[in-house]
Amino acid sequence: MAPDLALTAGHCSGAGSITFGLLNTDRDRGEKRRIVAEKLQGDTTLPQGATLLVRLDSPIRDITPVRLGDSQSRGLWSTGKNAKVIGWGQINDTATGTGIWSKELREATLKVRDTAISLPPLRGMMKLSSVVGHPTHGDSGAPILATDSTGRLVQFGIFEGATRAGGFYANRIWPQQRLVDYVNAHQSGASTGT
Repeated sequence: MAPDLALTAGHCSGAGSITFGLLNTDRDRGEKRRIVAEKLQGDTTLPQGATLLVRLDSPIRDITPVRLGDSQSRGLWSTGKNAKVIGWGQINDTATGTGIWSKELREATLKVRDTAISLPPLRGMMKLSSVVGHPTHGDSGAPILATDSTGRLVQFGIFEGATRAGGFYANRIWPQQRLVDYVNAHQSGASTGT
């Protein structure tokens, strides 16, 4: 999302490092960065369901950050629109971590069913249903993406959990304006701390 910032799920806190640009674990090395600071955004009832902003020890220079959704692009993720989720989750989802982990980056297409669940503890989360494929255990922290009119990807959410409840997946909708403002200022060269 910015050369030295990344977003993930709150329950992914304490990971220590993140690898970028990895498409296949058997062939690619990617670019590994150490996490030097973490900041939960406080955007949910439960801390482990919050959006987590992380600062990297050094910028990623050769991978272009995905554009963040804003008020002008809100129509891209309105009810009924399709979204893409990419991740490294299990290919035989056991939800316990004992399954077979994917060796390649995979994607699923999901449909937006509700953009703001109003019941706690899921308040403010988005409800998505499967169109093609589905997220699995291990996909937490993955970006939820839409495509704009120019074909560019726009990130508007963070995948929070692969547990399907009532036929739907509940995920963190794209975060508060203060986070968008912070990241946009950071991308344009402003220097502020997390």
